[in-house]
Amino acid sequence: MWIVPVHPDHNWAQQAPPLAGFAAYTDSDGEAILEQGRDPNGEVIRPPMHIYHLNHEDAVAIIAYLKSVPASTR
Repeated sequence: MWIVPVHPDHNWAQQAPPLAGFAAYTDSDGEAILEQGRDPNGEVIRPPMHIYHLNHEDAVAIIAYLKSVPASTR
């Protein structure tokens, strides 16, 4: 990950999952992330990810968009 905390933080996520194509998550996972700020294991999203509290329709629209973005072939 290219961004790091200014001060050491044990709660800082060390990796970011690929979002293009949305292959790492199910739609239900994405809804929990975007509507409740919880990861697929039910834990609160860790920094530097912002915790979102979107309504269901907006979450579904974002998931549809991410699925439409071609996954990187690198």
